[in-house]
Amino acid sequence: MSQYGFYFSADRCVTCKACVIACKDKNDLKPGRKFRKVYTNGIGSWSGPDENGTYTPSKVFSYSLSISCNHCADPACQKNCPANAIGKRADGIVFIDRDLCIGCGNCSSACPYDAPSFDKDAMKMEKCDFCRDLLGVSETPACVAACLMQALEYGPLDRLGILHPEAVQQVAPLADPAQTNPSLLITPHKKYEVSSSGALFNMPEEIQAYEK
Repeated sequence: MSQYGFYFSADRCVTCKACVIACKDKNDLKPGRKFRKVYTNGIGSWSGPDENGTYTPSKVFSYSLSISCNHCADPACQKNCPANAIGKRADGIVFIDRDLCIGCGNCSSACPYDAPSFDKDAMKMEKCDFCRDLLGVSETPACVAACLMQALEYGPLDRLGILHPEAVQQVAPLADPAQTNPSLLITPHKKYEVSSSGALFNMPEEIQAYEK
């Protein structure tokens, strides 16, 4: 069975966060907890001020990334769970077994995408499970269904790769995909420079990332 994954288009995203809200509603998450997050990143630099007090931008632009658990092919969370509470289905979906979870937080510390979230009431770790209950009845994951701009897609990763041959696994500030081989494909912002192999190049040092 093919590995399931997400696709995201940075060009289409308008940072409305409908995906975040839909995910919170679907999973009944309290304030402060998110399984899907939207990050906004600024790239470029400013020179100046000149004699008139004016600053000049150089290749300055911003873009957003909608990121949840990436259901990695080699999940660090699973390898670092002492209770063996994290499983991976035949379709690649990574999930936490609440009955086995001891709430230690090792999965959160190991995950380069900050996906696992601690439920203080239940003293358990939780995260995106790809809306596996919806998939089971042939429905679309809540985040994908809520995206007004169709910036999010889901499905077998090999099929997503065929549909979006320009997509890559990494744009700043995401971790090196070699760490976990995330099941995520991203079409970068049109001003974002990538090589033909998908590796980053000529990235300004003045990259700033913050959660919106």
